[in-house]
Amino acid sequence: MVLRAPRADIQIATQKRPLFGSRKRREIRLDRIQTVSVEQPRRVQVILGFGTVVVEAAGNRPEFWHGLPNPGAVWAAILEAEERYIDQREAELRRQVQEAALQATGGAGTSRTGRGRC
Repeated sequence: MVLRAPRADIQIATQKRPLFGSRKRREIRLDRIQTVSVEQPRRVQVILGFGTVVVEAAGNRPEFWHGLPNPGAVWAAILEAEERYIDQREAELRRQVQEAALQATGGAGTSRTGRGRC
């Protein structure tokens, strides 16, 4: 599994290697993720630290990653990346709103000290 964050196009990529070493790649955009869960139905999975991570995304069927070591860490990494993405998007939107407001007023605003321009 690879987590990468190229600005607005953040994705989770998985690689599966079925027989003969061929690869299958699946990408899910973080802004499309609806739920992430961990399944460890057997006590031995909990004891040995293995399990399944299930990612459900809007418009897609659930993606199951079976037999992962430390599935809780994978779950936490996905949620952390999703949170960073949301924070990044909110900051970008705030910046765009501030720029639009500044352009709408013709750049006449207040300085950082709260006083008008000199």
